[in-house]
Amino acid sequence: MVDKPKEGGRRTPKQARAKATVEVLLEAAARLMAEEGSTALTTTRIAKRAGTSVGSVYQYFPDSEAIAVALVEDRSLRLAGAAREELRELMSAPLQELMPKSVETLIDLYRENKSVLIDLVNTDPNLQSIAQTLAAELLNFSAYQGYLRYHLEDRDSENLELAVRITGLVGVSAARAFVAAPEEPVDKEIFAREVGRMLTRYLGAEED
Repeated sequence: MVDKPKEGGRRTPKQARAKATVEVLLEAAARLMAEEGSTALTTTRIAKRAGTSVGSVYQYFPDSEAIAVALVEDRSLRLAGAAREELRELMSAPLQELMPKSVETLIDLYRENKSVLIDLVNTDPNLQSIAQTLAAELLNFSAYQGYLRYHLEDRDSENLELAVRITGLVGVSAARAFVAAPEEPVDKEIFAREVGRMLTRYLGAEED
C-alpha cells in the first residue's frame, strides 16, 4: 500500500499554524483508521473529516500513502515519549517493580494506538520497517541507560548497552504481541508480571 515518500515529496511544517494543520490532518486520519480501517485513508476522506479542502491536504502530503507514513511516525514517537515519562516517574524504583510496570504501560500504550501501530502497520512491509526503526527510540533512550547503570553498577559499558537493547526489545515485542493477539491469553497484569520477572532474572536482580 505504501511507498517510501520521495525526497522532498512531503512538506515539513515549520510554522506553528502549519504544524497545527498537520496535527489536525493526522488526527483525522487516525480516527478514520480506528473507525473504518486503512481503506478509508484517502485524501478526500481525510480532508472531509478534518474539515478542510483536499488542496490543503496536498500542501503537506503528496498522497494518502505519505499520510500513512506520517501517522505511523507520529504515533510511534508519541508512544516512545509516553514510555519515557513513565520511566522518569519510576527512576528510584527497584528493577522488580520497574520491569512489570513498564510492560504493563507498553501494553496500555499499544492498546491506545492499536489501529495505527498494529492494524495499519500490518498492512504494509514499509510501514512495519518504519515502526521498527522508530521503536529504536524506545529501546535506546538515555534515561533507561542511566537507570540500568545506576541499578547494575557491576556491568561494563558494552554489557550494559546489550542489556538495554535486549530488555527493551523483549519488552516492546511482548507488549505489541499481547495486544495484537486475537484473544488475550491471560490477564494483562499476569502477563506483565511474568515478562517483568523474566527480564529481571536476565538482569540478575531477581530476589529469592
